[in-house]
Amino acid sequence: MRYGWEAKTVMDKNDNPTGFVSVGRDITDQKQLEEQLQIRQRMDSLGTLAGGIAHDFNNLLVGIMGYIDLLDLDAGSLSEKQKHYIDNALKSSQRAADLVKQLQTLSVGVVSSKASVDIYEIAGEVFGMLERTTDRLIKKEVGMKPGEFYVTANSTELNQVFLNLGTNAVQSIKGRGVNPGDYIRVTAEDYIVRGVDFTGLPEGDYVHVTFEDNGGGMSGKSKEGHLTRCSRQKTKGGKGARGWGLPWCLILLPADTSGISILTAKREKGPHFTFICRKGRLKTRQR
Repeated sequence: MRYGWEAKTVMDKNDNPTGFVSVGRDITDQKQLEEQLQIRQRMDSLGTLAGGIAHDFNNLLVGIMGYIDLLDLDAGSLSEKQKHYIDNALKSSQRAADLVKQLQTLSVGVVSSKASVDIYEIAGEVFGMLERTTDRLIKKEVGMKPGEFYVTANSTELNQVFLNLGTNAVQSIKGRGVNPGDYIRVTAEDYIVRGVDFTGLPEGDYVHVTFEDNGGGMSGKSKEGHLTRCSRQKTKGGKGARGWGLPWCLILLPADTSGISILTAKREKGPHFTFICRKGRLKTRQR
C-alpha cells in the first residue's frame, strides 16, 4: 500500500507553535490510476508510430511475397522439402501482412475481427516454427489435442501472443544456458463464470490458457518494467529479447471485453503467463 502524508503546525493564540498534526491517507488506488494513465499514453504514442511505419513496411512485404509466389510457380522442379519451406514462407508472409493491418488498427483504435479459433492449431504452428529455428534441447510442448479448445479471438493476434511469449521464453532460457529438460509449454482448460467472479468477467463459458517455461523468471522490478515499457531491446552480446515482447501481448489481450490477461512470475519455476478467452464454437466439418 502507498500513503500520502500531510503535516500542519498547531499554533496557540499567540501564534507560537505548540505541536503539529500529521495526516496520512491511502493513495494506492490513485497511484495505480496514474500508472495506468502513463501506460495508456505510451500506448497511444506507440499507435501513432505504428500507423506511420505500417504503409512502408507493407510495400516491402509485397515485394517479398511476390518473389515467393514466383518460386511457387516453379515448384515442379523443387523437392518436397523445398516446397514445404516455400509454403511456410508464404504463411509467415501472410501473418506479417496481417500484422501490418494490426498496426494500422492500433493507430486508429478499430476493434479487430474475431472468430472461433482452435488454440492447438495456433500454438502448434508457432511451436513448430520455434522447434525448427531455436535450440532443440528446449522442448516445445502443446498440452492439448487438436480441436479440444476453441476460443473467440483474432487468429493473427493470438499467433503473435504465442510467438512473442515463446521467443521471450527461449531467449530467457538461452540467457542462463540451455540444459536438457528445459521447456516451454502451453496448456488450456475450461473455465466457467457463474455469478460474481474475481476476473470481473460476465457469466459464460471461457477457456483458461497458460503459457509457462523454466527460464530465469522475473523479479518484481522486471515484471513492472515489462508492463510499462513499450518494447524490449537486445542487450550487449545478443542476449535478451527484441521486438514487441510482453507489452505487445498486453495490448492485444485486454482490448476485447470478453477476455482478461493475468501475468504472474515465479523465479524458481520461470514465468507463467495466463489469459482467459471466451469459449468459441466447435467447427463442424462440411460434407
